Amino acid sequence: PAPFVPQAMPAGSVPPTGQRQVRPLPTHTDPLGDGRAAVAPRRVQPPGNICVATVDISKVSEDMQLVAAVLKQLHEGVAGAAPPAKKREMDDNSRRLGGLLWKLNEGEISGAVCSKLQSLCTALKAGDLAGANKVQVSLTTSDWDECSQWLTALKRLLKARLV
Repeated sequence: PAPFVPQAMPAGSVPPTGQRQVRPLPTHTDPLGDGRAAVAPRRVQPPGNICVATVDISKVSEDMQLVAAVLKQLHEGVAGAAPPAKKREMDDNSRRLGGLLWKLNEGEISGAVCSKLQSLCTALKAGDLAGANKVQVSLTTSDWDECSQWLTALKRLLKARLV
C-alpha cells in the first residue's frame, strides 16, 4: 500500500469517513495554528544614549509639562551639587530619568502613574519633600512594574535633596 500523506483540510470541510483531519501545528508566527499570522504590537524603545539633557519633551501633554520641568530641575539641582565621586551615579540617574521623560513624551505612562507624578512634582515645587517621598513610596509599592526603570533614580534624587 502507498504511504499515508496527511493533508490539511480547508476550514469548514468534513473529512471523508475513516480519515482524520490534520491541522497545522502552532508556531511562533501562527500561535493558534489557524493559518493567520499573529501581529505583536510594536514597542518602541528609547534611544540608547538618552539622558535628561538630550531627551525630546516637545510632545509631552500639557498637563504633564510641570512634571517634566520639575523632574529636570530636580536632576540639574542635585547633579550640580554632587561631588565628583557621585558622577557615575548622576549619569545613571540622568539616563533613567531621561527614559521617564521619553515615555512621557511618547504618552506611554498610565493615568494612575501620571497622577502620582503630578502629586509628587506639586509637593516638590512647594518644598514638601516629605510629601514627595510619600508619593515615591506609593509608586514603589503599587506601580513597580511600570516604574522600575526610573524609580531608582527618582528615589536617589529625593534622598539627595533631603540631605
